[in-house]
Amino acid sequence: MEFDRSRRADEYYASQTDRIRRTLRDSNMPIVALTESTRPADELFGGLTEADDKIVGVRVVYPSPQPDGPWVSVDTTRWAGTRTNSGPLRWLVEHRLRQQGERLSSFDWSEEPATVLVDGEPVGGRLVRAGTRWWAARCNRADVEISVLAENWHPDTIAVNTVTDVAPMLDRLRSRPAPSQHKSPEPLPEPLRSEPHRALVDIVLRSAQQHSGWMADGGPVPELPAYWSTLWTAAIQRQIALTDQSEPEARDSVRRLADHVANLHHDAAWFRDNTDLRTRAVAETLLHCTMPDASVPSRPAQQAWQHRQVVAGTHRRPEIAAAADRAWREAWITWINTVG
Repeated sequence: MEFDRSRRADEYYASQTDRIRRTLRDSNMPIVALTESTRPADELFGGLTEADDKIVGVRVVYPSPQPDGPWVSVDTTRWAGTRTNSGPLRWLVEHRLRQQGERLSSFDWSEEPATVLVDGEPVGGRLVRAGTRWWAARCNRADVEISVLAENWHPDTIAVNTVTDVAPMLDRLRSRPAPSQHKSPEPLPEPLRSEPHRALVDIVLRSAQQHSGWMADGGPVPELPAYWSTLWTAAIQRQIALTDQSEPEARDSVRRLADHVANLHHDAAWFRDNTDLRTRAVAETLLHCTMPDASVPSRPAQQAWQHRQVVAGTHRRPEIAAAADRAWREAWITWINTVG
């Protein structure tokens, strides 16, 4: 639940802050923030993480007005089952480095024991460093995990306190500059207008490949082309023309198409490594999208994907979602055995 500043009317702001206050109050979720004596700036509410309709994490941030100034975030994460929600501590640092366009491999990494003062009491934990500018520390108290991520901030003591009133950090958002408006989308290049579905799939796959490299070692953040929204609209309009679907139905079909090929790239080694199978799978997926009644050999896999998406959007039980995902993967393996 990120804070939405897209509409700046006072009444809308008030309703959002009141909703977040009530949500936090009703959740009984403990929240910690840097102590007043150590914080590099005033804290701001950074967002919520939810799972199964429950709050499992709260972020507090300390942004700097200067590009190279100190930046800090403090995450409070509730223990969930047999493990925490946030993953290894190094992942926290890696994610920040990726956001900053840094190469993960260009840093010397180290890990060491750390002590965090929580409400004045020392709690043992771990600290990970990447070079001299970035570090993260983590400790656990009862069923709560506390993580501090910092850039260009090096206190003598890492100290946090339990927050008793979130109102001040929510109210400070009022004075923050509103997000800059998005630029107008660029016109669609002429060569892409004849086959917007194909162009969209090509960009999705190229973006998926770039994202995989970015996840592996960071670097410049991958960006979609400036005409992406124009291409998306063109694909929806072409979908309507080809299938007589309503606009919402066409939008869903195009979204399923893009998600399908992206998930094949991320989840199926055969799709990434075998050019012939990938080319055929993409062709059949495109045909199934634009001609839903077409009898393509991969039709069971296409239908399994649709079922998987429905299950993901409606079922909370993880075993049901896992079964639908497994059925989708197995349907593609059956297809490979049939066409190969």
